[in-house]
Amino acid sequence: MSQIALLKFVDEILALPIQFQRSFMEKTNVQYRSESELAALASMAEKAKIMFPNSFYARTGMTIDAYLALSLAEKVEQQNERRKAEAEKQKAEVEKQKAEAEKQKAEAEKQKAETEKQKAEAETQKVEAEKLLQQLRFVIALHEQANFTAQKIASIQQFAVAEVEYILNIYQKKLSMQEMIVLLKAYQQQKNN
Repeated sequence: MSQIALLKFVDEILALPIQFQRSFMEKTNVQYRSESELAALASMAEKAKIMFPNSFYARTGMTIDAYLALSLAEKVEQQNERRKAEAEKQKAEVEKQKAEAEKQKAEAEKQKAETEKQKAEAETQKVEAEKLLQQLRFVIALHEQANFTAQKIASIQQFAVAEVEYILNIYQKKLSMQEMIVLLKAYQQQKNN
């Protein structure tokens, strides 16, 4: 058996520690093989499995370098799967945060609309209160200064006589303007219902 054949046989059969296996591969340069050499090695490998049943090759069916390469490939694949899972998790988190931001934005818009509605209602109430205040002042002024009756005031301003009489009645009770506005508003709402 030639020296090269012996080295190839050792390469395929002998289980060396990793650092020695790599050194052996570099020094012998046996990784480059022709088809006939591979066929011969395959035949020797089968015989070696029988002759050396406890060798690494016999147990695994591969050389240490092939085993290490396979292990490395598996680790890379696992890392890629972990990275992919992490990327999916991050994507889902971003989507969740985006949905939460949209929800908060919608809530803010809802609150803004509610505030605008309340502001508009307050403005309407203010206008109504101002209108009622003017009506009260007008009726009271005509009654006090011109000594007009309820019928005459109603005909001048085209108010209902009953409403003018109600205003004069609550005025006689010496209520504040704010109290009279509240009572007049309640009277008008009751009348409209």
